[in-house]
Amino acid sequence: MMFKSLFTTTFLLLLVNTSVTFEITDLIPGSNNQSSETSKGKNPSNDNSTFDEISSQFSKLKSKTLNCFGIPVALFANIVEKLFTQETKAEDVRYYFYSRDISGNVTVRNDVDFDINNLPYKSNRKTVIITHGFMSSGTIDWVQEMKDAFLKLEDVNVIVVDWQKGSNTWNYVSASISTKIVGTEIAKLLSIVKGKILDSSPETKEFGSLYLVGHSLGSHISGHASYVLREQDKDEKIKFRLERITGLDPAQPCFTEADLSLKLDKTDAQYVDIIHTNAQNILLLGLGLPTQLGHADYYPNGGKIQLGCAKINTTFWDFLLLPVDIVKSSICSHGRSHELLTDSINTRISDECRFKGRKWNQKYENISALVKEGCEEDVCPEMGVNSIKYHPDKDGTYFVPTGDDVHYCHVSEVNRKHIKKQLENDEALKNNPVGKLVGHIL
Repeated sequence: MMFKSLFTTTFLLLLVNTSVTFEITDLIPGSNNQSSETSKGKNPSNDNSTFDEISSQFSKLKSKTLNCFGIPVALFANIVEKLFTQETKAEDVRYYFYSRDISGNVTVRNDVDFDINNLPYKSNRKTVIITHGFMSSGTIDWVQEMKDAFLKLEDVNVIVVDWQKGSNTWNYVSASISTKIVGTEIAKLLSIVKGKILDSSPETKEFGSLYLVGHSLGSHISGHASYVLREQDKDEKIKFRLERITGLDPAQPCFTEADLSLKLDKTDAQYVDIIHTNAQNILLLGLGLPTQLGHADYYPNGGKIQLGCAKINTTFWDFLLLPVDIVKSSICSHGRSHELLTDSINTRISDECRFKGRKWNQKYENISALVKEGCEEDVCPEMGVNSIKYHPDKDGTYFVPTGDDVHYCHVSEVNRKHIKKQLENDEALKNNPVGKLVGHIL
């Protein structure tokens, strides 16, 4: 087991570090954003009791070690974690609050007290929390587009989590270990917000539901935030209702065998749905976890390589001969998951088309039936923002045909032929003698 974890993690880190250049975006939001007193480092009032009390409670929390290298002894795993980690601190995580009430946002940090009345936040509204992944930020285009789509869809609070100081590093192990720190900080923020609202409005009896969305490492941050918040809320009379978490191709390296408290799983919310878009073996450069993690797991085009991200006739030998192209196709496919969720919101608003899923056992049997057009709603649930309405009756694993461009729910006959070919490629890779060896190792 140690060989497996060490080999696969090192392999992926070396390949990513030497083959691909990522875009690193600026930490500071656009000039049209509003600044809260927090971002200026000022305390809004002299009454900091709630802030200080909750901060003290969270400083005592302890969590499991994320063992990226499969080290069997916990003591040594902790030592290795310290060696590989540049610890993310509270001041490294920023939260951008959005709503329909204002243009721009208000920025908050957990290490500086803030005035709850300055936030565009209403306790009775649903709150959507969006968390990015590795080598990304809270100001990157896809996060902002998703935030805009949610606000257009319904009147909600949106909180964007920006932990780019921990994520924008070539040290993937360090970024992975930072996920538990960021998850804890999100739970801490929510507890502080709740405490301040109850102090200012003691008549408050309940809060709107929470909907967490995370991409890649952000999926596991969302899961850990849920775990910590539930632990913190155990003895509270008024609790947050964790209605939903959507995992967008949850990260695979370091998390295959992680403790459930450190990664996303279906115990983290009343409904957990997963969109798998690059879920294959690490040695085939799969960045997402392939296993079922939620109540409903959706595998667009088989969940491994997405249309438009790679040439159709990829073979196993291409993985050996064209590593840069394969890395790019993996990153493209990995990112398709957040595009699909945003697209599902926009097509719901426009009532244009739907992402229909067919029940799937993840075997390559009767491929033509998987990709064919048309499916009744009572048989085929929707992937994306609407999927919660099919819970719990349609929980399970689903295959979803998608196109090669927005709106991805428009699937042409050419697309269907390409999907069929991709599935045949996936099956061939799985059955290739070298592919079987990879599967055995992993």
